[in-house]
Amino acid sequence: MQEELATVYWSPTAKGYASHLTVPFGEKLRIPAPFDCTLDTTGFQAPAEDGEDPDPRGER
Repeated sequence: MQEELATVYWSPTAKGYASHLTVPFGEKLRIPAPFDCTLDTTGFQAPAEDGEDPDPRGER
């Protein structure tokens, strides 16, 4: 089972990223410059498990 988390990475380096921020779904995720905005993760859902309908409303 995957955790219900959203992560933003910034400040790329030769070995990866120097900075990152992770929040649980449902919280606001601050995205730094140059975008400089806040992403509301309230509507995010966990990935569907095999055999599960990815949309609980039954819509696609």
